[in-house]
Amino acid sequence: MLLVALGWLYVVGMYSATQETFVAGAASFLFAGLLPAAVMVWFALRRMRGLRAALPQPSVAVADQHAHQRDGGDAKRDQ
Repeated sequence: MLLVALGWLYVVGMYSATQETFVAGAASFLFAGLLPAAVMVWFALRRMRGLRAALPQPSVAVADQHAHQRDGGDAKRDQ
């Protein structure tokens, strides 16, 4: 998604550079480049936040149990 946004900004930037005045170029870059890209990134981040919230969260007791569990793979004194 980042690559698409960067490509879009590049194309719009090249288009804006060919405008006759600086104000027209800046306005076309703002309204045809930055605003649509910002909306696209905002929707993507909002969707990722919703997907992350839908994932089940592990309980603290299970995480604590795995942290204190011994694996029995320690070397003995003669090894």
